[in-house]
Amino acid sequence: MEINEETKLKKDSLSFWHLVFYAVVVMFPASAFVITGSTAMVYSGSVAPLAFLIAGAILFLAIIAVYFYTTKVANAGGYYKFVEVSIPNKYLSKSVGLLQILYYISIMWFVSILGGWLFWVSLETIFSISVPIYLVIIISLIGPIAFLFIGYRTITVSGKLAIIVGTTEMIIFGIIAIMLIIKSPYNGVQYFNISNSWNGFSGFFTAVIVGGFLSYSGYGSIVSYGEEAKMPHNTLKKAIVTAALIIIIYETFVVYSVVSAAGPTLSTGLQFFAPGFYYTKQYFGIGMVLVAFIVILFDQIMAPVFNGNQAARTMFALSRDKVLPASLSKVHPKFKSPYMAVVTVSIITIIGVIFLILLLVYIYGINDGLFYAWLIPGTILSLIWMIYHIIVNQTLAVLMHRIKEFKIITHLIGPTIASAFLIIAAYYSFIGLSWPVSIVFILISIWIVGSLIYIYSIRKKVEMEQLIVKT
Repeated sequence: MEINEETKLKKDSLSFWHLVFYAVVVMFPASAFVITGSTAMVYSGSVAPLAFLIAGAILFLAIIAVYFYTTKVANAGGYYKFVEVSIPNKYLSKSVGLLQILYYISIMWFVSILGGWLFWVSLETIFSISVPIYLVIIISLIGPIAFLFIGYRTITVSGKLAIIVGTTEMIIFGIIAIMLIIKSPYNGVQYFNISNSWNGFSGFFTAVIVGGFLSYSGYGSIVSYGEEAKMPHNTLKKAIVTAALIIIIYETFVVYSVVSAAGPTLSTGLQFFAPGFYYTKQYFGIGMVLVAFIVILFDQIMAPVFNGNQAARTMFALSRDKVLPASLSKVHPKFKSPYMAVVTVSIITIIGVIFLILLLVYIYGINDGLFYAWLIPGTILSLIWMIYHIIVNQTLAVLMHRIKEFKIITHLIGPTIASAFLIIAAYYSFIGLSWPVSIVFILISIWIVGSLIYIYSIRKKVEMEQLIVKT
């Protein structure tokens, strides 16, 4: 299938730095201050900075496959097109594409509801203010509605916004981190000594996986912009590596600032949902916490704007392949964006956010209900991310062998080691999940089986795109 003018996105819309900061904001630098950093501390204690550093080293194994694929394929379908160009089987590639749809929609639900939850739990925990559930829903819907108005415009608008949001976030929390380190009497190298892990090697490795490694999981978010990036075969790979280096250094530094501020009182700080907030308040008062809270809340509310574009482009690509309705491949006459897919993603997100919050709060109450409302889609997206990355890792060798560029270490051994770490990550992240979170296994299984059945039912009209592989 050839891409015609009516289904072409706007070329050369994203520069190198647009792409870098797009990946950075999707990885959410402030998460080390409030969410993933806290998770790592729970398992490894004060050596959480080392866990983030080791996770960064592992990350570059995971980047190998994506790095090489972006030098060969530039397509809005992203990961599923990587698979398709390696193994041109409609059942494999299109089912991976549909799995991406569930992944991106789950991200939209996750980041939207997480914004509302952060608003609720921060006011409750830090300021002792209780807010009604309808206000939580309103906060959760700001991002998807903003995406509806921003996503239909040229992707350059989102790229510029990513630079502003990412730079602001990193500057604010960088300053807070520096202030904590300067103020703290507990600085030292002991936070990089694995023998100080609270729960031994097992706890440390768990912190590496469920804290650091998953914190970096958005590094490949920009692969969906292959048709809109400037010199994509060269720019995408460099942007992914640059964004990964920035976020690894930055988040390790932020986590270090929190544990050094805590010193021997870390267990006390972990009684709060975000020890970063707790120690900022202890050292600098409620005013500084309020600044951090506002920045985090704003950035989290804006998260659907950046994540939604990936979902829209996957829908757009699947529509061109005749897997999804043809209307989803329409591009805006002026902005050349997949505006119908943008509208669809926004509507699905808005409905899903309202449904999940109301249902789970009704069943489990406001405390547990809001927590499960973002945890369930968050767990779905984490598991799916691991699944399709393993598939992408293991198909790279097939492509490189076919185009006669195969190297056993970089194209097979490296990606296979990365897949092994992903399997370990899945084990430590999902073993022992209890109800209702364990429903994710049922939901994903149904989605995969349903996808295969659906593809079989439309097999005669499904088209396999004749992708150009750069050699």
